[in-house]
Amino acid sequence: MTVAVRPGSNVFYEVSGSGPGGYLLLHGWCCDHVSMAPIARHLAERHTVVNMDLRGHGRSSLKTPAYSSADIVGDMVAVIEQAGLASPVLIGHSIGAKFVLACVQSHPDVASGIVLLDTSIIESPQRKANRLSVVVDGRYEDLRANVGAMFLASDRSQQRDRIVEGTVGTRPDVAIAALHAGDEIDMATALAGYEGPVLYIAASRPMEDPLLMKNLNPRLVYGQVVGSGHFLQLDVPAQVNAMIDRFVELQVAR
Repeated sequence: MTVAVRPGSNVFYEVSGSGPGGYLLLHGWCCDHVSMAPIARHLAERHTVVNMDLRGHGRSSLKTPAYSSADIVGDMVAVIEQAGLASPVLIGHSIGAKFVLACVQSHPDVASGIVLLDTSIIESPQRKANRLSVVVDGRYEDLRANVGAMFLASDRSQQRDRIVEGTVGTRPDVAIAALHAGDEIDMATALAGYEGPVLYIAASRPMEDPLLMKNLNPRLVYGQVVGSGHFLQLDVPAQVNAMIDRFVELQVAR
């Protein structure tokens, strides 16, 4: 791994593979780059892949108690430039997908296409407030239950345990800062305004209405996996990887 030095953070990222095109991967809330490893391993067979940690997550530091979505976008652009990626495809899971949309909204030419993995586009203020209050109030058993519910009831894997305990064990200031940064993004406006190729992949229990997204952006390609909870890139990587490959083949200019 290497690091991009940024105001307020040292952003760690891992580079793997080589070849034409390129990808930048961004994990979800209170996770790290390891949660995107199945995608990274697959794409690295033919392409250059950069898999980064959000501020305060994984091996990225957090020097300030708060940050904005603009700070995360700045981190992403700095990593893209330092790693030498030229118009990569940006792939984000959950809150990582929010930052992907924010990035192409402010830097429309930075990417050749985007992939959004099971993220929300429309969220009520009450839902955002309830999610934040669980961390602010230190209701860790509620947090453990909430994250556990993102997996299928039949899933008792080590991956599930790692995600659940990793979320509960994340520093509260990191978790709160990330939520604030993600929640300030107007996802509907960002999605509607993006003019490049966009793929949305939903879990078996979708986070968002596909018709709503298609109305916002008629260019959006929608896919849904079978037999997976929210962490679809871990549960059913073969399905997710096949969708990404086909989308890039048909929609993304290389």
